[in-house]
Amino acid sequence: MENFIFSINVALPILFVILIGLFLKKRGFLDQNAISALDKFSFRVGMPLLMFKNISEMDFYAEFSLKFILFCAIFSLATFLIIWFVALRLFPDRPAAGSFAQGSVRGSVSVLGVSIVANIYGTAGIAAVMISATVPIYNAMSIIILTCCGTSGKVRLRDIVHSIFTNPLVIGILCGLPFALLRIEVPEAAASTVDTLSATATPLALIVIGASFNRADATARLRPALLATLIKLVIMPCIGMPIAIWLGFRDAALTSLLLMTSTATAPASYIMARNMGCDGPLASNIVLLSTMFFSFTLAAWLFALRSFGLI
Repeated sequence: MENFIFSINVALPILFVILIGLFLKKRGFLDQNAISALDKFSFRVGMPLLMFKNISEMDFYAEFSLKFILFCAIFSLATFLIIWFVALRLFPDRPAAGSFAQGSVRGSVSVLGVSIVANIYGTAGIAAVMISATVPIYNAMSIIILTCCGTSGKVRLRDIVHSIFTNPLVIGILCGLPFALLRIEVPEAAASTVDTLSATATPLALIVIGASFNRADATARLRPALLATLIKLVIMPCIGMPIAIWLGFRDAALTSLLLMTSTATAPASYIMARNMGCDGPLASNIVLLSTMFFSFTLAAWLFALRSFGLI
């Protein structure tokens, strides 16, 4: 019972905040302009500062693990390639294949990963390391897949590099690295400001997800979206967790890897798919369905890992 309560206490607040976003939209507190502004603030200000905070405060030499980084990078790259291969055979329509492949793999690790690990363990340094290893791969592979399957033209290395190094999350990580590597403390006034602003990142992102819910989109392209959601929330962690456990990852590291493999699809995947000539309604539906079910699957995974004494 204790493990069950622990799992519910971690997962349910995510669902509650998303439902608050839906409620605020229904009651007229948030219109589309407000939702767009909150989304932009969270992605361009809150989340980069959260990455900076967690990287700059981590004990780099204690938490750095080459094995952990390599697992994150190799697993992310391998799953993208495998799911892309499968999608091209499932969908004769290449734009649909592109949206399916991206939506099945690209998790919202930056929004959910850090906050959940910090809530459980009090610090999220290892989750920030996971994000630094996966976000560049997510960006690069998303551009390659959506360009090859969409109508936006040829894949250009310049565009991939530009997308990675102009990503606000990557910028936040890179700005925090010197503080971690050289063990420099951020001045108290600056640190307090960063703490205040970064604390808004996750709740605002979850409110935006809830406020962006559209019932009409939820019924469009339902079957492929359900399959992508199953892959994202169930099949990927079923593959990734046994390997991670066999490699010896435990506690915060294993929880971070669970979130890497099982978080809901990132909302940015819909924006990229729509703007790069792929199937926008399918991409939107994958985001919606995976977000709806994420709290329940997360609770189940946390309960299982905690019951076996792994986290």
